[in-house]
Amino acid sequence: MNSNNYEIGIVGLGYVGLPLFCLFSQKYKCLGIDNDKTRILELRNRHDSKHVVCDELIKNSLVDSSITDEWEKLKPCKMIIRNRTTKISVYPDG
Repeated sequence: MNSNNYEIGIVGLGYVGLPLFCLFSQKYKCLGIDNDKTRILELRNRHDSKHVVCDELIKNSLVDSSITDEWEKLKPCKMIIRNRTTKISVYPDG
């Protein structure tokens, strides 16, 4: 698939980004991107060892959408959603 066809770029495929990627991929051509090459390979093989989403959902999402670690492919996306890691602590100081 040509990267020029992607409508939405999802940056970060963790516990927030991966479900968003799967959801938006049901209607739009999406590009999921992450720095973790091991995670990218795992998701391309339609498996999520973190169990954020089921493997069948990943498989269905990759019909018209794609997952990569190549940042330049985000340029033609019409919209980019960036997900950040949130540090959560039970201690007030951090």
